[in-house]
Amino acid sequence: QLIPESGNPHNQLAVISTYNADDFAAVYHYYRSLVLRHPFLTAKDNISLLFQKAKKPSTDASERVQENGSRRRFSHQRQASSPANSNKLRTGDATQSFFADFTRLHSILYLREDIESYLELKNLELNKLKELTQACLLDSDQLLKFTVINMSALFVIRHISSGENVHSDNGQKAKNAHSKKVLVEKFAVLLILDTLSTLLEM
Repeated sequence: QLIPESGNPHNQLAVISTYNADDFAAVYHYYRSLVLRHPFLTAKDNISLLFQKAKKPSTDASERVQENGSRRRFSHQRQASSPANSNKLRTGDATQSFFADFTRLHSILYLREDIESYLELKNLELNKLKELTQACLLDSDQLLKFTVINMSALFVIRHISSGENVHSDNGQKAKNAHSKKVLVEKFAVLLILDTLSTLLEM
């Protein structure tokens, strides 16, 4: 029986996406799992683990892409040396980098850590979004998921506890945590507006 309002199926799809090394799809499904009428709250812990990994620089992902590319070049040297295949590798690297940094951007919002690097990374992502969209390297499904993730992140930040858990009797820490949450909410709202504005300019 299909239960469209249950978050459990999206959590399962997210887990499958992580096995396929597709963190972008995993983030999408984890957030969908949390924003439905009957959220699957285990997804909150799962997405937290994913974001903890995403905090690290995307060298591992790029190394995997390069390693796979090297294997392809080794077995198909003539094809890989052609300009067409070189362009495919470059565009593939560009989109991989974009999605990896997009996941890292949302890890900052969700975990409320490394906030000082957020604005620089966001501006970089908006520029990449514009370039990739103009080059028609992102399809409509990816752009839809991109927008849904941004909107879902705001809902989760506002209504589902994340980040630091501070007892109310710890005055200064509670005040700092509240200030950080307010700032992150502001960032999430502006991210939605800025990305929609960028897409509408296309």
